[in-house]
Amino acid sequence: EWSPDGTKLAMFGSYQCTLQIFVTDASGGNAVRYTNQPVLATDVSWSPDGSTLLFNACPASPCAPRDYEIFAMSAATPLATPTRLTVDGLADYDPYYSPDGSTIAWLTKTNPTAHGGVGAWGIRLADPNGSNVRPLIDDGQINSKPAWSLDGANIYFHRINFAEELAFGVFRIGKTGAGLTRLTSVGTGINEFPAN
Repeated sequence: EWSPDGTKLAMFGSYQCTLQIFVTDASGGNAVRYTNQPVLATDVSWSPDGSTLLFNACPASPCAPRDYEIFAMSAATPLATPTRLTVDGLADYDPYYSPDGSTIAWLTKTNPTAHGGVGAWGIRLADPNGSNVRPLIDDGQINSKPAWSLDGANIYFHRINFAEELAFGVFRIGKTGAGLTRLTSVGTGINEFPAN
C-alpha cells in the first residue's frame, strides 16, 4: 500500500517465522520492520494524513482465525505499541480509513459456520479509535475487501450473493448502508478487488 504522499510502501512479510508489517521507500528498498506481533500482522493500510497504519494481527500465540483483530499504530515510530481497535472473537481483516479519516471499514467473518464452513462475511464501520462499531452490511452472504470512494460517500466491494450466483461480483453501498447496487452483471465471471 502506497503512503498518501507516495514516498513509502507498507506491506507485510516474513520475519523469524512470523508475518510482520514493514515500511520501505518508494523503490521498495530500505525496509524497516514496524510490528512485533507474536504470530502475524497483515492487511496494512495508511490513514489519509499518513500518520497511522491500520493492520490485522493476532494479539497472542497460539493464533486461530477467530483471533485476528484490527490494530492501529503510529506510522512515525517503528515498533511502537499498537492500539487494539476490535475485540470481537471473530476474524477481522482489511481495514481502511475513509478519505476524511473519520471512519474505518473492515470485513468480519460474522458467521464462521455458514456456507459449509466458508462463513458469512460482513463489512463493519467504526470511529478511528474503534468505538461506535456498526454493521455496514451483514446479510449472510460473503462481502469482502471494502474500498472507499474518493468522496467517502460509498464503499465498493466484492461479494457472493448465493441467491444469484456462486461467483464474486462487484457492488457499491452507501456509507449509511443504503443503496446496495450490483455493478457487474451475473454470469460475467469472477469480479473482485475494486479500488478507488
